[in-house]
Amino acid sequence: MLINLLKSLGFSDKVSALYLALLRSGPSSVRKLAEISGLNRGVVYDGLKVLQEEGVVEFYEKENKQYFVATSPEKLEEVAHGREKELQKTSQ
Repeated sequence: MLINLLKSLGFSDKVSALYLALLRSGPSSVRKLAEISGLNRGVVYDGLKVLQEEGVVEFYEKENKQYFVATSPEKLEEVAHGREKELQKTSQ
């Protein structure tokens, strides 16, 4: 069900897989995410950028290393409702 929501929000298969991997793994470095998801690091960086722009992934630094963490899946529902409101405004 979560994968369907991700796709309905326009996330690609790779970005969706990255978000799900991050949910499963908890706070992770890019290297760890690449290993877990099976994606190369360049794709992971690009995917994280997309997810951060949507507000569903955050990061923090610890010992000069970045760690990324997925926000709650409920945040995806907020994103969906926000997009729905934007569509309603443009159709008026």
